[in-house]
Amino acid sequence: MNDIMPLKPVRRSYSADFKAELVKASQQPGVSLAGLALRHGLNANLLRRWVREHEREGKHLATQSDTAMPFVAVSLPAPVSSHSCQLQMQGKDLQVTLSVPLHQLEQCSGLLLRLLR
Repeated sequence: MNDIMPLKPVRRSYSADFKAELVKASQQPGVSLAGLALRHGLNANLLRRWVREHEREGKHLATQSDTAMPFVAVSLPAPVSSHSCQLQMQGKDLQVTLSVPLHQLEQCSGLLLRLLR
């Protein structure tokens, strides 16, 4: 009897910087997602998923030096109470103050990312 075990396929992983670079490249006018994925040895569906994740959740964001941020300054004052956090943002034409219960802070950050695009 021959006991040959098949090798388990190795799952490749990609850095957030690599993903951000490809998502940014995919947003250029006239760029084909399939062509971009092919040039980098990726499955086009994987690149599409990264783009969707970026659009929905802000994942794979480029570093701050690569992007133009819409707001000039962000200040995070001390929490109003032990159960909430207050966020103040000010831009050229807009000032926003947001008070968020601490237990909902993660959900609100995702909402803010989508609104600020």
